[in-house]
Amino acid sequence: MRQIIDFLSELKTHNERDWFNANKEKFLIAKTSFEEFVLDLISELQLMDPTITGATPKNTIYRIYRDVRFSADKSPYKTHFGAYIARGGRKSPLPGYYIHIDPDESFLGGGIFQPGPEHLKAIRKEIFDFPEDIDSIMGHDDFGKSFVLFDRDKLKRPPQGYSADFSHIDFLKYKHFVVSQTFPIDWVKKSDFSLKVINQFHRILPFNLFLKRAIDSIDD
Repeated sequence: MRQIIDFLSELKTHNERDWFNANKEKFLIAKTSFEEFVLDLISELQLMDPTITGATPKNTIYRIYRDVRFSADKSPYKTHFGAYIARGGRKSPLPGYYIHIDPDESFLGGGIFQPGPEHLKAIRKEIFDFPEDIDSIMGHDDFGKSFVLFDRDKLKRPPQGYSADFSHIDFLKYKHFVVSQTFPIDWVKKSDFSLKVINQFHRILPFNLFLKRAIDSIDD
């Protein structure tokens, strides 16, 4: 895994096509190392979370090439490796697990980023109907203190149909149901890195199962 850190650190300094092409072999070695790591994660996650089916390194890992068409930043490459492990891969609308390796800021997380309107509606209803369940999840083993809820685009007012007096109204204001936790880059260098990540994913499992239960209720 050290090859990943070394390559990404150099890429941050030389984020240009000529350098990348001249160092393509370093990229391929780092990429292979990350693919093997993600394959291990998938295998372990499938034992822990039976909803994770159809996931492979190919369909969970994000490409390193940036889409710069509508960006002021024309840097051609991402300076991190990331993978979203969920049923069917990174394009899945279902709860999953994310790993992000960056020499400057690495993190892991889980949940659903930007759920569609029907899924968002179902998740809010599940929280409204079962607030004690979300309390149990967020309060277990200091989960709510260890993981941060992603609050981008969070509503300033209660969503339509919900009273501001509801005890958990703050939860209903979220538009993304994602939790994350940063970790030191030194983790990546250790032989037990995969185990550390899986242990944290295990803590995220009840949160993901709650979200899945909400989405499954749409078809009930």
